[in-house]
Amino acid sequence: MTSTSSQQYYKKRRLIIAKLSPYGRPLKSCTSVWELQSGVRDGIIGHYKLLNMAKILQRDISEGNIIMTRPDKKGITKGMLIDLDMSISLNLSDHPAGADIIMGTVKYMAIEIVKNVSNGIFKYHKNYRHNLESFFYAFLVGCITYGLHSRSAPTHLNKWYTADHGNNFRTKKSFVTDEFEEQILNYFSPSYEDVKSLACDLRRILFIGKLYP
Repeated sequence: MTSTSSQQYYKKRRLIIAKLSPYGRPLKSCTSVWELQSGVRDGIIGHYKLLNMAKILQRDISEGNIIMTRPDKKGITKGMLIDLDMSISLNLSDHPAGADIIMGTVKYMAIEIVKNVSNGIFKYHKNYRHNLESFFYAFLVGCITYGLHSRSAPTHLNKWYTADHGNNFRTKKSFVTDEFEEQILNYFSPSYEDVKSLACDLRRILFIGKLYP
């Protein structure tokens, strides 16, 4: 990529480091099916409120940007959406330039966006539906890898974020369409067997009327 094209697709940003006390723990620390489900659900609720009440679109939905809060007085732990660094305001008065530049964590990106990247197009008008798809992938990653020793956890989803953008698109599309049972459901951790039907329902809801599946 030439310097000219780099300037076209990448926005200069300032790195700011803040030292904060942990407000919660990573989503990947979930110890039960209920925690994973509630963590992702609460993240979606937070996303909904940001979008509808504050007119803010979070543009980096991933496993790493959902945390589990400390137990409240009733001992209940909730999920929380964090990291608004890549977010944009949807108010027309302060809509920033470059808002259509693709951002986010590749592993959790929506298929349509990954397709654009694979075609060398690094701009896309991201909307709430793409974020819901990212929540779906965070849920699937949890169902497949949580509760397992790192050495025994499946690694085939790593094919979603390689240096080969075309391969990332083809693999993710295949896993979510023709090979959903073989590459996704069949890899669910034993603890998550009972939520396979939920995964199928979410997949159907997300992709109604879409090209995929």
